[in-house]
Amino acid sequence: MMHQIAVSLMILFSVSSAMTQYEDKLQGEWVGKDAAQDTVTVTFGPKNSLLIKTVSGIAKGTYTVNAKQRPNRLDVKWDNNDGGSPWFFDLQGNTELLLAPPLLDGSPPDDFSGALLLKKK
Repeated sequence: MMHQIAVSLMILFSVSSAMTQYEDKLQGEWVGKDAAQDTVTVTFGPKNSLLIKTVSGIAKGTYTVNAKQRPNRLDVKWDNNDGGSPWFFDLQGNTELLLAPPLLDGSPPDDFSGALLLKKK
């Protein structure tokens, strides 16, 4: 019984540690261009706040990292009571972030070929 508890705690700690690691790497301002070549700025933090600026406006919310999901997932809750939405991401080192919305059925994209490429500012 103690062995099962210890294993469960180790798994929980490793998932929690992975989430914290991603949250730390995401913190800050990221800039890229959308499909129309308009500038998009995504700011993670402080804490779990999220701010997205595009030519069509500003969206604010909070996010949590779901490191158990593959590809990695951000669970976003928008401040305007527009509900929540998952976004999928792939960190490329510490300076590039690929960010993709879910497919129409809510599932993750097959790859990141159509993802928004953001660079850490």
